[in-house]
Amino acid sequence: MLDNYKTMKMKIGILSLFAILLISGSSYGQTADQRIGIGAHLGISDYYGDLNTQFFNIGTARNQGGITLSYYLNSMFDVAASCTYGGIGFNQTQGPSFSANLFQANAQLRFKFANGMMLSESSKIQPFVFVGAGIADWASVGLNDKYAKATVPQTDLLWSGGLGATYLLLDNWGINYTLLYGYTNGDSKDGYSGFSGGHDQFMIHQLGIVYLIG
Repeated sequence: MLDNYKTMKMKIGILSLFAILLISGSSYGQTADQRIGIGAHLGISDYYGDLNTQFFNIGTARNQGGITLSYYLNSMFDVAASCTYGGIGFNQTQGPSFSANLFQANAQLRFKFANGMMLSESSKIQPFVFVGAGIADWASVGLNDKYAKATVPQTDLLWSGGLGATYLLLDNWGINYTLLYGYTNGDSKDGYSGFSGGHDQFMIHQLGIVYLIG
C-alpha cells in the first residue's frame, strides 16, 4: 500500500514539474510569432477493451485533467507534449467491472489546417490533427475514490492520434477542444486478456484554455 501511494505522489510530482516548466518557459521562450502555446484542460476518459467494445459510451466516462505545451515549427506543423491524469474504467450493475487511475504522457507531431493554403494562418479557428507516442501508466490508487480500484498496475507503451481545434478569443488567448486516442501494448488492465477488443485502448476528450506567448 505504501508503494502505491509513493507511485501516486510521483505522478502528481511529474505533473507539477511539467506545469512549472510550462510556466517558467514564458520568461524566456517568447517570440514575436507566438511560437509557444500553453494549455490547461479538463475532460473525460472513454475506455475500450475486453469489457467494452464501443467508444462514446457515457457509462465509461471518468474525470481527467491535463496540460499541453506546443511549439510552432512552420506553417504546416507544430510539435507538442501533453500529459493527463485521472480515472478510467467500466462499471456494470451485473457482470465484471474495473476502475483505475490513468497517467499518460505523449509527444505529438501536429498538422495544421490554418497553414496559409487551407485556412489563413491568422484565422480565429485553428484546427489540427496529430500522431504521437508515449507512455500510459495504470494504477490502483489515486485521487478519485468514487469507484473501487481494480486493475493490473502496469506501464504500457502508447501510440496516439487525434484531432483538435483552438478558437482564438483574443490575440493570445483561446479555447481548445482535443480528442486523443490511445492504443497501448497491454491487454490486462480490465482483468481480461485476449477476450475481445484487442489491446487496451482509450479516448480522452478535453476542453480547456490556451495561452500563446509572443
